[in-house]
Amino acid sequence: MPVVALSFPSLHVSGSHYYARGDFRSTGLGLGGGIAMQVANPSMSEKLSLIVELLYAPYRFEGKVEGTYNTGRTTSYDLLFDLNYLKLPLQLRYTFPKGKVRPFANIGPSYSYAVHSKRVESRYSSFHSTSYSEEKEALPGSEFKSHMFGAVAGVGIVYPIRTKTLFLETRYETTEGISMLLSLPSSIKTFSLMAGYKF
Repeated sequence: MPVVALSFPSLHVSGSHYYARGDFRSTGLGLGGGIAMQVANPSMSEKLSLIVELLYAPYRFEGKVEGTYNTGRTTSYDLLFDLNYLKLPLQLRYTFPKGKVRPFANIGPSYSYAVHSKRVESRYSSFHSTSYSEEKEALPGSEFKSHMFGAVAGVGIVYPIRTKTLFLETRYETTEGISMLLSLPSSIKTFSLMAGYKF
């Protein structure tokens, strides 16, 4: 099944790290997609099936840490996390067995791997009448979690159109997040609208 998805992710951070004081917002379009396969055995159950997907999902988060004051110096930060993930959800689906329009519900685990990441920290500092700025990688090296495990659930409908079947789904996913630091626990929560068709 070819699939298109429109995602609305949100990045949540906490802890004692100065990034935890940031206000993050999603600024990307969030348009992705991929392929899905439905595995079923009607002789055993017409209601239950297994859904395996390989999806591409772009996330872009921008954050700002407001100026902190320390012995006369004020420092603020602009943060950018531009991340592209390959996602592998594995879900058990229950499909209502009767009617032309058939509702369904999914639930299962998910795995995400960052195939591309651009992470930028821009620092602005001023001391009395002097100021300077610098740019470096945010969450460098082993501080960045390139893979995430999570859980996903969704509800939707399937509708036959001639020889194919159209499906529409709303989905919610929560994952571990992007930080390996104990001082910066994080999570990414995503609401998605999905559509596709089955041959």
